[in-house]
Amino acid sequence: MNDYNFPKEYYLELTNNDNLLIRVVINKSRIDFSHEVDIVFKKSKKIYHHVGREYGHEDERESLDQAVIKATKFLAGLIH
Repeated sequence: MNDYNFPKEYYLELTNNDNLLIRVVINKSRIDFSHEVDIVFKKSKKIYHHVGREYGHEDERESLDQAVIKATKFLAGLIH
């Protein structure tokens, strides 16, 4: 996997919201992978809310999985 393929952006749809998306950005450093999770406006992709970031993942898949878990926990916290 080449470093020039990074950062990678992934967008996840939110149910019951036509205006917002979850954006996950995966990045690679020399030693590990990191992710950043934001809630963004669907049309402009501008940040509505910054959920968080995390470093130190061994591979891209682990970082993406942890980002989805972080987003899910954040959204679940809004419901309760």
